[in-house]
Amino acid sequence: MLLLSLHCLLSGNSPDGRFPVRGDPPPPPPPTNLPPEPDNSPPVILEHPAASLVAAPGEPATLTCGAAGRPTPRVEWWAVLIGRASQTVRVTTTREDADSHRIQLPDGSLFFLEATAGEDAGVYWCVARNHNGVARSRNATLEIACKEELIQR
Repeated sequence: MLLLSLHCLLSGNSPDGRFPVRGDPPPPPPPTNLPPEPDNSPPVILEHPAASLVAAPGEPATLTCGAAGRPTPRVEWWAVLIGRASQTVRVTTTREDADSHRIQLPDGSLFFLEATAGEDAGVYWCVARNHNGVARSRNATLEIACKEELIQR
């Protein structure tokens, strides 16, 4: 009579749940093109701009946008500007044009040095992106108050 005996070593489980068998190749290394799980998250908007903002002509104004994600997302601003035939445009800031009166702050907010009716009135939103995805804020309407003057003749 022949007796067959099997011995298992439980100390070397592989990630796929199998026990290593002599002669099995080692498991493949984890992919190197993806960062570890804690460093791999799509953007989220944490702070949306106010739904409506009224600014005095020539005065400063700020639309807020706070975003998070891994890697840190890049924030950009988009708008449908009343003075531009209601076309959707990417908002130009001092990053693209040193003479611009719009500055994108480090936290992603959009700061207007001098809000003007002809150039700035419209509907704005921020977009945050990284290689894991895209997030869009709620819309914010920027209105420029106008002075009414009575002219006597």
